Amino acid sequence: MNSIQSSIRSVIPTRHRNASKGWISFNAPCCPHNGETQDKKGRGGLLFTPEGGASYHCFNCGFKTTWRPGLHFGYKMRKLMAWLGMEQGTIQRIVLDAMREIDAEIVQQEQIRSEIKFDQRELPAGATMREWMYGGLDDPDLMDAVKYVESRSFSLDDFPWYWSHEAGFRRRLIIPFTWRGKTIGYTARSIDTDSKLKYINSVDSDYVFNMDNQKRDSKFALVVEGPFDAIAVDGVAVMTNEVSERKAEIIDSLGREIIVVPDRDKSGKKLVDAALEYGWSVAFPEWESDVKDCADSLRRYGKLYTLRSILASKQDNKLKIQLMRRDHGI
Repeated sequence: MNSIQSSIRSVIPTRHRNASKGWISFNAPCCPHNGETQDKKGRGGLLFTPEGGASYHCFNCGFKTTWRPGLHFGYKMRKLMAWLGMEQGTIQRIVLDAMREIDAEIVQQEQIRSEIKFDQRELPAGATMREWMYGGLDDPDLMDAVKYVESRSFSLDDFPWYWSHEAGFRRRLIIPFTWRGKTIGYTARSIDTDSKLKYINSVDSDYVFNMDNQKRDSKFALVVEGPFDAIAVDGVAVMTNEVSERKAEIIDSLGREIIVVPDRDKSGKKLVDAALEYGWSVAFPEWESDVKDCADSLRRYGKLYTLRSILASKQDNKLKIQLMRRDHGI
């Protein structure tokens, strides 16, 4: 048993029982923090894994977290240890011990992602933007696509935008989808406000956008609905308002605090539901009523204020999330 496992074992409540298949059961400490009454039926379960890790699952409020060698001692596991009475100094020592294995962590994260495959798809014919512009192409549709990028308060350097002269794509801005450096699809957004078909998507289901651009040393990851929102805050997009278990697995492989930023409309409801299901934090930034999402906030307030307002409003308590979603009409 390694030192981290030993530290976790030291805060297991005295009143516990050894359940089946190695689980240790005790009254779950997480329930009051997640909007439930204090557990008195031993519904918290802790399992020490052979490879040196630990998994926890509460069968009352649904809180769960896992740590294994090669990963950061994550945000949720740190919360659990604090709820069990572990001193902050000990928690910080464990965090540092886990960080010393940072190389192993990167390998582990890459292993998780390498097991997930997406079919490769080509971009529309002739898809490029910089080459057309620098080559002197004087095409009004291309120029309108460039103006559309600028109208959304983005620059041409913010992302590798594409445009194609192919029929059906001339009035669209193309955003490529990549996975582990390979192009596996795209979305083509109409640049015309009166278009009945805003997006043309070509990608496998369960794809999470912008994972390739997440920095390894970030302390959190912002989860949003659409690609423009993700580009606006350097986050990841689930592409719909629903999060499958596979998408959750991909996002959790980042090994950091996950903060969901839902759209401020009815479609944001399912994204908040997913956050509650997977134990993620949720942010309810104080934006004006006509600012619906991160992309709107970027246009109205700029990137720095948008990020600050998200982090200032994040909430991880289940009951408070439910109260705040009601106040924000989500």
